[in-house]
Amino acid sequence: MISLQDKRIFVSGAAAGMGYSVARMAAAAGAQVYATDLVSDGLENLAQNGVNTALLDVTINADVQAYFADQPDFDGVVNMAGWVHHGKLTQTSIENWHLSFAVNLDSMFYVLHAAIPGLIRKGGGS
Repeated sequence: MISLQDKRIFVSGAAAGMGYSVARMAAAAGAQVYATDLVSDGLENLAQNGVNTALLDVTINADVQAYFADQPDFDGVVNMAGWVHHGKLTQTSIENWHLSFAVNLDSMFYVLHAAIPGLIRKGGGS
C-alpha cells in the first residue's frame, strides 16, 4: 500500500460510493482526510474512524471558497461528488440537466479554483 503519511487529502462526495471508499483508503494509508458531502450518514462512519468531516454543497461556490479558506492547505484533492440522472434523455427535465452539470462540472471548477492556491503553497500536489 502507498503511504500517505503526513499528507492532507480533501475528498468530496465522501458519504457513499467511490468517495467513501477513497476517504477510507486514504485514511488507512496514513493521510489526514477531510471528507465532505451533502448528507451526514456516511460521514458519521468516517468521523468514527478519525476522518475530518463536514457538510458541504460543492455546487455552491461561496460555500466551497469559505470551506477552503478555513482549512489547512491540502496535498491532494479528490473530486468524487457526482450525480447521474437515471432514465432516457427524453425523460430528463431541464432542472435535472442543469443539476447534472452543476454537480459533475461546476463543482469540479469550484473545488479546484479554491484548492489550487494551497496546493501551490505546499509546493505541488495532485
